[in-house]
Amino acid sequence: MPFRISSLKGLATRTCDSGIGSIGNVPFEDDTWRVRWLVVDNGP
Repeated sequence: MPFRISSLKGLATRTCDSGIGSIGNVPFEDDTWRVRWLVVDNGP
């Protein structure tokens, strides 16, 4: 089911015991449109 990558930006990321930041960017492959990795912003 397709969805917008922009809907991932700003989502909180967590570890077992606390939050560590939010998703800042989602780079993807140009030819296959697969997500390469998630960039997590962990600063203020």
